[in-house]
Amino acid sequence: MKLAKYFPLIVIVLIGLFGIYWFNFNRPIQLSIMMGVVVAYLSWGIVNHAIKKDLHLKIIYEYLILGFLAILLFATVIYST
Repeated sequence: MKLAKYFPLIVIVLIGLFGIYWFNFNRPIQLSIMMGVVVAYLSWGIVNHAIKKDLHLKIIYEYLILGFLAILLFATVIYST
């Protein structure tokens, strides 16, 4: 089932969103939570592609760039308000 392989990713994002909401008074902790979510996202992506046996360096770079952009965007939003 396709949904089963995305379930851990959904759980990671939901826990991250809950943590960001719970610590809405503390921006450094929110940023740390976001970094943790991105690291978990990178790990999930690498494991997922390794299981499918199509893991390449280009795919790892793609996950790294998306994670970096997510952190950059999130940090810009929380520190500009």
